[in-house]
Amino acid sequence: MRASSLDLGVKLLILVTTLFSMQLFSIHAGQTDETRSGINEGVLSLINGGMELRVLPGVGGIVVFYGPDGGENVLREEPEMWSQWQSLKPDLAQYPAADKAWPAFFGHTFWLSPQSGFWNQQDVWPAKKGEQWPPDPYWDYGSYQVVEQGDCSAVLQGEVSPYSGVSMRKTFRVDEKGQAHLHVKVVNERDANVTWGIWSNTRVSAAWDSRVPVCGNESGDVRVEQRGKMEMPWAVKDGSFAFVPAKEPTSGSGSAKAFVTPDKPCIIARLDDRCFEKRFDRIDPCRVHPEQGAVEIYIASPRHKEDPGLLELEAHGPLRTLAPGESMEWSETWSLSIGKAPAAAGTPVD
Repeated sequence: MRASSLDLGVKLLILVTTLFSMQLFSIHAGQTDETRSGINEGVLSLINGGMELRVLPGVGGIVVFYGPDGGENVLREEPEMWSQWQSLKPDLAQYPAADKAWPAFFGHTFWLSPQSGFWNQQDVWPAKKGEQWPPDPYWDYGSYQVVEQGDCSAVLQGEVSPYSGVSMRKTFRVDEKGQAHLHVKVVNERDANVTWGIWSNTRVSAAWDSRVPVCGNESGDVRVEQRGKMEMPWAVKDGSFAFVPAKEPTSGSGSAKAFVTPDKPCIIARLDDRCFEKRFDRIDPCRVHPEQGAVEIYIASPRHKEDPGLLELEAHGPLRTLAPGESMEWSETWSLSIGKAPAAAGTPVD
C-alpha cells in the first residue's frame, strides 16, 4: 500500500508539473525579455516577448513572418524568395508595358477596396479599367523606407502609387507579451478626391481552422461564393462561421470566398496546438463597400503534396472619400498561443 501511495503521489506531481509548464508556455508563446530589431539581407526583424515579426521593406512592406523567435511561422510563406526579392519584384516603372507575372510572397498585406475598382481611379493604364486582378502593384511591390526604428518597432513610408493615388505609412510593433501591432495610414496624394476602403489580408495555409464569430447559429450573416471546380464545405456552428480546413490535395481545384458580418471584431485560427488571433476595431458593415464583407475568408485547396493551399483572413474598413491630403487609418493586433486548450467556439476576446 505504501508503494502504491508513493507511486500515486509521484504521478500526481508529474501531472501537475506538466500542466503548469504547458500553461506557462501557452501565454503568447514566449516569456523572454529579449528585445531587438534589425535588417538582414533586406528583411526587417522585430523581436520582443519571445515572438518575432519579419517585414520586407523592399517588397510592399509586407509581413512575411510572425511566430516564436526561432520557431514556426504562422503565415503562409515562401522564405526562399526573401533573399531574392530584388530580382523577383516587377519593375514598377515598366509595369504597364510588361504586365509581368505576380510573384506571390504571401504573408500579410494591405490593399484598398473595392476589388471591382482596383483600376478605375487611374488613367495611366486605360486598358486595365474595369479589371479586378491583379491589385495595384504598388500595394504589394512598392518600395518602403524605414523612417523610424526602435528596439521592437519600426515605421515604414511607402511610395506614391500613380494607379490608386495614395501612399501608405506602416507601423509595426511587437510588445512585451509578444503581440504584434500593425497600423497603416493611407494618404490621398492627388489634387482630386479618391474613394477607397482599407483592406487587411493575412494569409496562412489552408490547413488552419479559422473561425469568425456570428450571431447565433443562423447563416443569415454569411454569404459564400464557390469559385472552384470542387465545393469547399462550410458551416455556422456554436456561434462561429468556418470553412472545413483543406489539409490534403484534392483531385480538382477547390476555392471559395465567404462574406461575413461578424458579431465580434476578430478572426481566430487554430492548427494543432497553435491558436492565432487577429483583432481589429469594430466594423460597421453598412459603411463597407456593398461588394465586400466586413470580414472575408478565402480558401483554396492544396493542388499537390507540396502545396499548403491558401486561407486568407481578411477585414475591411469603411469606404471613404478622401480629399487631397486627407488620410484614413487602420489598426490590428495579432497574438499567438501555443500549448493551450482551445477556447470554446464562438467566444473570442472582444
